[in-house]
Amino acid sequence: TVDAQSNVMLFGTLTVVFDIVQVTYRRLPYIVSGTVIAVFSLIAYAFKAALAPIKMLVTVVVPLAAVFGIAVWVYQFGALDWLPGGPGNNPFTSPPGGGFYWAAPVFTCTIIIGLALDYDVFLFARVIELRKKGYSNPAAVRGGLTLTGPTITAAGLIMAIAFGGLLLSDVPSNNQIGFVMAFGVLMDTFVIRTCLVPSVLTLAASLNYWPQRMPEPGPLEVEMLQHDCQDEPFSR
Repeated sequence: TVDAQSNVMLFGTLTVVFDIVQVTYRRLPYIVSGTVIAVFSLIAYAFKAALAPIKMLVTVVVPLAAVFGIAVWVYQFGALDWLPGGPGNNPFTSPPGGGFYWAAPVFTCTIIIGLALDYDVFLFARVIELRKKGYSNPAAVRGGLTLTGPTITAAGLIMAIAFGGLLLSDVPSNNQIGFVMAFGVLMDTFVIRTCLVPSVLTLAASLNYWPQRMPEPGPLEVEMLQHDCQDEPFSR
């Protein structure tokens, strides 16, 4: 018999992994929050735009939710189990009785945040530069998207190919991490950067640069923008 006041202790591989998972996910929100606060503070200081990081937060939360949602749908609920080979025999499925690897979000979350903000900062820097030249906000957003498009697209494809190499591994956890990273980069490159970021920067445009004062838009902004785009060596 066991006394009612006795402590029952369990030991073994499963109990150790269970404790690791519990401690990791209990501290993960603090890690993500600290990363976001530190990075957004630097962005606000660098661009002298206090509210711009709040807009960028939207462009970070959306891809994170979409990427991990799709990953759970694919690996936890078996959305691609119909592929040749069946569950566990191709990189887009989990072995029978498996699921989405618990450590995949821990390893990839902060990396995806960094990659998403990297492209956002690159684009936003161009938008501010054009806005200071006297372009209207819509013209500056279009110009920034045009001037940075080839570079961001090439960088995104390179990163996706590099991360996609993990899908060739025989280890299911590596497949899942590679899928999350590659899908996250592709989504940020072709969906977030081309659709969501310009939309967010267009709404409530005055908040993009506050407290900076921007010049009034010039009357020939369209012609000037086309001329500037042609003069950029990397836009050809």
